[in-house]
Amino acid sequence: MLFMGNNEKSTNRTVLYVSSAIISIFVLFGMFLPKEMGKVANASFAFLTTDFGWLYLLSVAFFTVFIYGIAFSKYGKIKLGKDDDEPEFSNFQWFSMLFGGGMGIGLVFWSIAEPMMHYLTPPMGTGATPEAMRTAMRIVFFHWGIHPWVIFAICGLSLAYFQFRKGLPSILLLLKLLLYMNLNISFLLYYDNG
Repeated sequence: MLFMGNNEKSTNRTVLYVSSAIISIFVLFGMFLPKEMGKVANASFAFLTTDFGWLYLLSVAFFTVFIYGIAFSKYGKIKLGKDDDEPEFSNFQWFSMLFGGGMGIGLVFWSIAEPMMHYLTPPMGTGATPEAMRTAMRIVFFHWGIHPWVIFAICGLSLAYFQFRKGLPSILLLLKLLLYMNLNISFLLYYDNG
């Protein structure tokens, strides 16, 4: 059954097997060919940051303007639930969970490691200088300032609005539906051409 209740269990293990296979290939490639894996990972990272870094920066800037536009317009007053719904958690509880889940582990590890990494090996200029320190802190404030929260808010608002306000199924069920439709169409195309 495509949309199942909480008490029903899925017997379709396709997603499990496909994702396990991809992860296994990736891990085995890293275990047995670490130098080649490093080259592929570094080349991929360099390609994405060099050729698409501008897209990331423009996207985050657009998301920032967009989310503030929603927050301070009439749309910022829309309840993320039915009109008669009451909040399950207080604002303080909600903020605590959001901060703990979104930032907690990142700040525990990266709060010291990231600025030190950018200070010692900055993306431009010489490391371990006062200018490298200022650059490192600018990068850290970009990574841990308002920008990641804006990206979290875009994703969270879109999911919450359509699921809780409009009563549509969660994104996982929609992805399952798309996968189900895609597999059926692929099967029909194969069967029709075969």
